Amino acid sequence: MKNTPDKKKSNILPIQNGTPGQINKIGPGTVIEGNIKTSSDLRVDGTIIGNIKTKNKVLMGTKSRIEGKIDAKNLGIKGLCKGELKVSDTLHLHGSGKFNGVIFAKNLIIDDGAEFNGECFMEKQAHSAPKTSS
Repeated sequence: MKNTPDKKKSNILPIQNGTPGQINKIGPGTVIEGNIKTSSDLRVDGTIIGNIKTKNKVLMGTKSRIEGKIDAKNLGIKGLCKGELKVSDTLHLHGSGKFNGVIFAKNLIIDDGAEFNGECFMEKQAHSAPKTSS
């Protein structure tokens, strides 16, 4: 069978078979417009305008900026983040961190000096929307 290129390419950048302890880094001055999907940890010191999905941890440095949805096991915010966060374990908003948007998390830590504007839903399973009564 012949492989033919898929004409409908996704703008998700997959990183296959992440190794435990492996860290993907987005350095200062780097701007990514698009989605990132990885099974490894991700360290962001640049700018991402798009969505991030990982089975592990995302750590945002003090000069970082992310606008979009983040779906991760753990998330540490030291920079500026806007969007929707789905964190299956712990979200840590550090003292230098600023977040605007909606949070779905199992555990939430907010340090003195951090800024949070938006909504937060804390549930046993962070990846589900809150139930509304009719």
